[in-house]
Amino acid sequence: MAGSAPAAVAPTPVNRDQLSYAIGFEVGSNLAGNKVDVDIKRVIQGLQDAYAKETPAVPVANMRAQLAGLQQRLRAQALANYKKVAANNLQQSEAFMAANKAKPGVITLPDGIEYRVLESGTGTQHPIGTSKVTLHYRASLPNGSEFASSYATGKPITFQVDKMI
Repeated sequence: MAGSAPAAVAPTPVNRDQLSYAIGFEVGSNLAGNKVDVDIKRVIQGLQDAYAKETPAVPVANMRAQLAGLQQRLRAQALANYKKVAANNLQQSEAFMAANKAKPGVITLPDGIEYRVLESGTGTQHPIGTSKVTLHYRASLPNGSEFASSYATGKPITFQVDKMI
């Protein structure tokens, strides 16, 4: 029936052994993936103590300080990785734009947008900013990999000219 909520998916039945292992595996994967140097026996002891509601073997203030330091290191690592990827992307983008600009028929606008007319229209009317146009499009990254396309669906898309990217 149109407009009705999708049928509820039955939850996976709890298998205590598998769930326990999955939680441990997830925590271990996160630690390894972030290259966090830990004593795995102490991690397990901390899990056991917390689960049993035991008094922590390390003062709470020290635990908080250690976890805050870890978060700070992870953020710094993520930022450094981001900057490295961004610099590489910028370099690739600039190289692509320079090579594209040199291709025959490519027009560069004052804001840096580059385009090439594939086929000129024959009509006498021209769209303005508020006009709606129906067209096919293909969007790709500098490496040529396509990330959006109306050709994939076989249906052109209608856009308002001043709302297009």
